[in-house]
Amino acid sequence: MHLVLLYNILENVKLANNRCSFTLIELLVVIAIIMVLCSFLLSAISGAKERARRIVCVNNLKQIGAAFFLFANDYGYYPWRVSVKNGGSRSQTNVYATFKVLEKELSAPRILKCPSDELRYPAKSFNQLNNSNISYFIGVDTKENKISMMLAGDRNLEGGKPNTDCPIADVKKVAYEFTKKRIKMAYWSNTVHKGVGVVAIGDSSAHIVNTKKVQLLLQSSDDEANAFNNHILKP
Repeated sequence: MHLVLLYNILENVKLANNRCSFTLIELLVVIAIIMVLCSFLLSAISGAKERARRIVCVNNLKQIGAAFFLFANDYGYYPWRVSVKNGGSRSQTNVYATFKVLEKELSAPRILKCPSDELRYPAKSFNQLNNSNISYFIGVDTKENKISMMLAGDRNLEGGKPNTDCPIADVKKVAYEFTKKRIKMAYWSNTVHKGVGVVAIGDSSAHIVNTKKVQLLLQSSDDEANAFNNHILKP
């Protein structure tokens, strides 16, 4: 459509040249149309770049989900359920502590940074890893047999009750809690992917989900019925 419009403009230019020179109004109209076409092009390029970044983010979270699975296969539990002295991160309140124990399972610390997250920067090594190098929360309520619960996801998931305890991970006053009443308040902010997010779930898959879908994912979580909290820990 844009090419047809541009072709018509050029044809009109030829006719104008045959007839007489441009008037000021005609020149301004041509410039305005060219500017509109350029804005369409820039918008399309920007959208394509963001889609590419989301694909990278999905791949990052697939690798993170697989790393958790491999760790659980070796230790019997996810890191937040294994004590520090036994190689896990139980009772550790910083997200980076959990990802540090996955050094063997993860390819490189750079996958912990989402390419759309402009407020984070990749770590050069696991020794230097800090929360400022991480774009993803971890689902510290998730157990190994709970395949529909969230393992990790973009940190811009909002609406959870802050400063809560998670007995499973033995952390106090640092987790975000999504109870059944709180789920309807869950939403993605514009901090990372502009109103959507990417999550990895217990079956090691990763998905791009909007606010409605993340609420449904939390509602369908197979968290314990008597302690339905869906706690997450943010970097």
